[in-house]
Amino acid sequence: VTPPRRTSQSLYILLIGGTSAVGLALLLLLGLLWACLSSKY
Repeated sequence: VTPPRRTSQSLYILLIGGTSAVGLALLLLLGLLWACLSSKY
């Protein structure tokens, strides 16, 4: 396994982790917004 490949792989894992974290935060925000709307009506 060459070093460039390893760095690109770790970068890919980091990217996947970042996107999943952002997606989770968005989902949480959407859930909070939905709770506010449902409690309002």
